[in-house]
Amino acid sequence: MRHKILGKIGNTEAIIPAEGESQLLWKQAGQLTFRDSAALALPHTPRILPWYVRMLGDREKGVAAGWRRDDIAVAGITIDRDTAAIELAAATSERLAATALWQASTTAEDDIARGLLESATAVYALERILCRGTWFAANGRMPPRVAQRVRRDLHHHREHLGAHLSELVAGFDIDLDVFDAPMAAPDYLRWWQEWARWSSTPAATGIALVSDQAKP
Repeated sequence: MRHKILGKIGNTEAIIPAEGESQLLWKQAGQLTFRDSAALALPHTPRILPWYVRMLGDREKGVAAGWRRDDIAVAGITIDRDTAAIELAAATSERLAATALWQASTTAEDDIARGLLESATAVYALERILCRGTWFAANGRMPPRVAQRVRRDLHHHREHLGAHLSELVAGFDIDLDVFDAPMAAPDYLRWWQEWARWSSTPAATGIALVSDQAKP
């Protein structure tokens, strides 16, 4: 037991400097973004972007503007200029990631691929907006009408991606046969049953328990 505890302590001590280095990189990136935000634009960025991608860009611009006038409160729950720079770097990375997805959708020749990329863009951007909801609300960018649209569109695009999971996996052209994992098995419940040495699948066990409880 002592060896296990020592191992966990060692892992924790290793994580602490690694996390510190990550924050240092975020801070440096944020300061560079503040100095030349115009340079951080993807080549051939479409002139017209979806409203949710523009919202991520608005957050980036708002945080950068606050940083310039030394108003770090605009970045959110920050304690100094360094943490505000980290927020700016995060905002920039989110805007770039969403823009890259949308750009890929505009160049896709296959209709199904285009639709999936559009939904992937929406899901990523809307989830980031949902995560940053307090910032958008505090800065007047999230009235009830917009909040409802975020929730509605996110639900729609998640459903679309969920209905095409096989196409998404096939798009990466990964040979799943080499993996011994539930996602690579024709029947993932059967995989779990054999791996855990269950006499029946978890779903069948659960159904049996529920049916037994329902008996008078």
